[in-house]
Amino acid sequence: MRWCLVGFFSSCLSVAAAAEQQVYVVGKFQLQGTSYAQAAFLSSKKMKDYAACEEELEKGRRGQWDKVYHVLRPVRGASYTADYRCAMSDYQFSHWRGTGGRMRYVYLVDVTDNQLVATEYSSLGKCAKALREAKAKLSSFAFCGQSSQQVLTAKK
Repeated sequence: MRWCLVGFFSSCLSVAAAAEQQVYVVGKFQLQGTSYAQAAFLSSKKMKDYAACEEELEKGRRGQWDKVYHVLRPVRGASYTADYRCAMSDYQFSHWRGTGGRMRYVYLVDVTDNQLVATEYSSLGKCAKALREAKAKLSSFAFCGQSSQQVLTAKK
């Protein structure tokens, strides 16, 4: 009987851990005057829940990032805009390599109701086509962006 209870409680803990989502600051960095954008999925062990992410965004707006350190290097002769959202996700991404990282991955990024969906495409053209076709179903924070980050796992 004791072993049955131990097995039951450990399986309950496993289900609870699997249901736990990762919190991300989703960054969209867009070259002004173009449709070219980069996507960043920033997380930190210090940022444990959505409220902590919102607090981090407030600090970031003042240039005082605390939990998700990142540096955006200006490109000579070009300007860009940076837009951020907090989102929860089952995805786990590799670490962001910054502007020096190779942008090997293309994602259609959408944050709807605080949930992140990142769909990978083989090219920006295919992503842009999918974005145009699904625009009515997507949030206002939906974009195609290149990223140095790979989806490592999609937790189930």
